[in-house]
Formats: sequence, C-alpha cells, structure tokens
Amino acid sequence: MIFWPYQHGAAQLRLGGATQRAVLIDTLSQTDPDPFFITNVTQTLSSAGYSVDYYGPSQVTVDLFRNLPLMGYSMLIFRTHTATGPMAPPGQNIVTHQPYTTSQYSLEQLSNLVTEALVRPGDKFFAITPSFISDEPAGVGGFHGALIIQMGCSTLQARPDLATAFFERGASAFVGWNGVVSSYYTDVRTESFLSSLMHGKTLQQAVASSSAPDPDWGGQLTYLEPSSVSQQLMIDQVAVIVVWALILIPGLLLARRQGFLQAMGRAWKNSRNGRPGKSGKQAAP
Repeated sequence: MIFWPYQHGAAQLRLGGATQRAVLIDTLSQTDPDPFFITNVTQTLSSAGYSVDYYGPSQVTVDLFRNLPLMGYSMLIFRTHTATGPMAPPGQNIVTHQPYTTSQYSLEQLSNLVTEALVRPGDKFFAITPSFISDEPAGVGGFHGALIIQMGCSTLQARPDLATAFFERGASAFVGWNGVVSSYYTDVRTESFLSSLMHGKTLQQAVASSSAPDPDWGGQLTYLEPSSVSQQLMIDQVAVIVVWALILIPGLLLARRQGFLQAMGRAWKNSRNGRPGKSGKQAAP
C-alpha cells in the first residue's frame, strides 16, 4: 500500500495591502547589531502597505513563539541564530534569547518541543524545535498564507523539518539559507530580497536576484514551497517501499519454493511407498 503524504493544501502567499502585518524577530542585535538593516526593512515594508512590529533580544522568549500563531502576521522575519539538535539535520532549531535552565519548560523539554542551544561558549539559550511549531492544538491560530523568512544558517541545507512545520501550520513559503552565512551577509541579501519582492518581483525572481553565495562561508539564499515538500516526501515513501520490497520478495519467493519442494518430496516418498497422496485413490485389489 502506498500512502500519499502531506495532503495539506498550499495557502496563497499574501503580499502587501492595508491589512497586512509583518514582524521582525531579532536576537542578533545583542551581538551583531545592524540598525540600518532594521530601518531599511521597516521602511521597505511600510511603503508596501505593511504594519511592522519589532521584537528585540530581550523580548524573544519561548512564550513569544507560543503566541506567534495567534498574532495574524502575513510575513515573519527571524533574524536569529539557528541550532542543530541531536540526530537532526543542521539548522532546524530557532534560538531564542531566553537563558536556558533545566527547571523551566520541563514538559516541553521532555517532549522535544524546546531544547538547549549553545551560541557562544557559556551562552546557553532555549531553542524552539520544529515540533514546537507544528504540535500546537488543532484550531489554535496558525500562519495562514504567511511568508516565513529565516535568516539563520542552514535551514534549507538538508531535510527541511523547520519549513515543513511552518507549512503544516498554513505558511505558504519559506525562505532560508542552504549553508552557513555571516550575520553581515544575511542582512545584505535579505534586505535586497525584500526590496525586490516589494517592488513586484515574484518570490522566485526575488530570491534569484539575492542568491549569490556568501563569499566567506558559501551559503546561498533559497526558498521552499509546500508542493516541493510533498513531492520529496512522496519520493522518500516510495523509496522506503521499494527497499522493503527488495528485502521481503526474495524471502517470500524462497519460502514458496521451499514449500513446493517439500510437497514434491512428500509426493515422491508416497509413490515409493506405494501410498497415494491425499487426493489419490487406491487401486482395486
């Protein structure tokens, strides 16, 4: 049996308009401040009709992420670090600026909804996992049609768990980096991308115009849509089915062959002993 994965319908990307709201969530300002980026992005979005909210480092907590699906943003920009969890693809956890302790969010930690992230030696913060994004109760808010822009490293380098989690909550597209990127370069390229997008370029065109690789680290800006994830999940499912088929079918054929040989052996033994098989009739004396 083949199960078609990820049947969520793709929400339509919402850009501009008087009712649109955007948010810039910025933890990098603590260590890598860039006031020009904040000013320019705010002006670019405001000129396109967005109302822009800003959350600085001290405001970026676990509870902020818990409330985000309820706030009705159509564009969410995360100027944050990303982190890698154990046995997970790189860059899939979003690092908050809330200091990490074992005593807070105990249930969430046991459920792998939040985890520890080490940004610099001695600096430990809570990080939000993809499960935190996707495992909210049904009907509790969402990111319906929202564009997600994650400025941290490697979110689209391997398996896109974080992007998939946002898609499951209704997001229409996810823009991120396919490798490591410096804070300076992600600021420059994200600002360029947003300017192109707000001046009428399509998502694909805006990303392409800002996708030159980081000259020091090699990361490139790219994007993902729900349909791409669905196709990849289908390919992965089919690959698993093929592998199991290759494992099981030879065993089943061998078992069938052995059963056939055993039946032939019994028939031959019965004929040597002068006894009929179960379906045979004894000859008249």
